Amino acid sequence: MQFTQIQQLVFIFLLLATTIVFLWMLGSFLFPIFWAMVIALVFYPLYEKLETRWEGRKNLASISTVGIIILLVVIPFFLVGGMVVKESFSLFQSLQTAPKSGEEPVFLQYASTMSAYLEPFNIDPETTQNWLRENVANLAETAGTSILSYGQSTIHFLAKLAIMVYLLFFFFKYGRPLCDKFTYYLPLKTSHETRLIQRFTDTTRAIVQGTLTIALLQGLLGGLILWMVGISAPVLWGVLMAILAIIPALGASLILMPAGFFLIITGSVWQGVAVMTVGILLVGLVDEFLRPLLVGRRAKIPDAVVLLATTGGIASFGITGFVIGPVIAAFCLSLWNIFGEEYREYLLDEVAINTNNGV
Repeated sequence: MQFTQIQQLVFIFLLLATTIVFLWMLGSFLFPIFWAMVIALVFYPLYEKLETRWEGRKNLASISTVGIIILLVVIPFFLVGGMVVKESFSLFQSLQTAPKSGEEPVFLQYASTMSAYLEPFNIDPETTQNWLRENVANLAETAGTSILSYGQSTIHFLAKLAIMVYLLFFFFKYGRPLCDKFTYYLPLKTSHETRLIQRFTDTTRAIVQGTLTIALLQGLLGGLILWMVGISAPVLWGVLMAILAIIPALGASLILMPAGFFLIITGSVWQGVAVMTVGILLVGLVDEFLRPLLVGRRAKIPDAVVLLATTGGIASFGITGFVIGPVIAAFCLSLWNIFGEEYREYLLDEVAINTNNGV
């Protein structure tokens, strides 16, 4: 082995080792970095317009774009989050306490109403009430633990949010040079690099913009119909429906259908039918028309792949997986297309040569 080869091996080892250690150091900040990159990609056209309008003043354009993001995303997030926490406490209290002195708790009143529908199935009302008492007690303990954990993690969340907002400024200002530097070090053809970067950008924008639009639509309309029929904590349920809407073919129906059934068996028949109808139409129309239009076609990924990549990404990476999963799927499809274009003729020629030689 030549000395130059030893030097190359040592250099590559040091490069990989220091890169792995560096990424390990940043482990707890990878998600803030990732989301800063994703948000920067989504809002980068706005930054470019502001930069052009202000004649190339990158600092001013970056600060202004970050300010707009704070106004449009961060502040509404905290406002809705505060309303969700408030409604969660109110809902939980209403389930535990009686509306008037001497009455049984609300959830037991509901159990008494529902027991009439359960009698044909030989289900004892007292058994149902005991089951509810036990599970609500467990729920109270779980809720208390979750609230304590939430309070302890708030500081960490705010710290990561501050890092994300801080990084946004630099991603806007230096995003183009960073991208050029990354493609410079990437050992691929320039055409392939451009193609992969463009695919990553298009897929990320399509997934984020399309999925969030669908989630906001389902959460807003679902919460509105629940508020109209008198269901408690409509903002809380609306946020839950928006989160569930990230998963294709599920969405708001997981909340609206049980809510409609509950209204029907407790005597509010037309309200229950209205809620269930909205659930069927809302989820059906969104998944049939809007999701393919806003996500699948723009990201250039088949609908079945979007479903599998989204659910698989969420299962592997948590809520962030609704972006990571489809992006990995898009990269995989692009790389296979490039492989087919570059190596298909070569592989066919090799097969033909081997066949002619009798191998």
